Amino acid sequence: MLAALGRAFEEEGLPFAIAGGMGVQALLANAGLEHLLRRTGDVDVLVNGEDARVVRALNHLSAAEPRLTVIQNPNAKNARVGPMDVDWINEPSRLRGMETQWAPSIEHARVVQVRGLSVPVQQPEVLIAAKLTGQKIRPQDELDIAGVLQSGISLDEARLKDLVSHSTHPDPFVVYLAIKATMTEDPAG
Repeated sequence: MLAALGRAFEEEGLPFAIAGGMGVQALLANAGLEHLLRRTGDVDVLVNGEDARVVRALNHLSAAEPRLTVIQNPNAKNARVGPMDVDWINEPSRLRGMETQWAPSIEHARVVQVRGLSVPVQQPEVLIAAKLTGQKIRPQDELDIAGVLQSGISLDEARLKDLVSHSTHPDPFVVYLAIKATMTEDPAG
């Protein structure tokens, strides 16, 4: 499904990057941490293009891949593509608090390999910042952050701290540091 979706966006000339939980899962798979993968409820896609172009890409996908049922809801900016919900984010305001990261997330996406597929993924600092500044930090968000830390990906912590500095949550960077501390604790005591 992800390969077909990527092809449809590329054929329509729509630059994109995978964000959210699926973006984290792609980073983990690329790092060989298959044992840390979890199911996500949807695919969040940052895409640089108007709704009409996204809908056209999804229509082409539906025609090219009849095995994938595509049910669109352009007003809500989402579609059901086969077994997954796809939410497209094609305007900065939909990133609530991370608006300035919309364009750079697409322009500077990290391309990772997932089961032979090249997948553009939002930068890891932005993925983590979004997890820390959402409506609330859920257990799966903490697992995702811990997974990124385990992946060995180099993180710019100063940038992460800056990204979360405007959050309405009480100091999300402290939450990040607490998760990081649990990753480095000596289990032997």
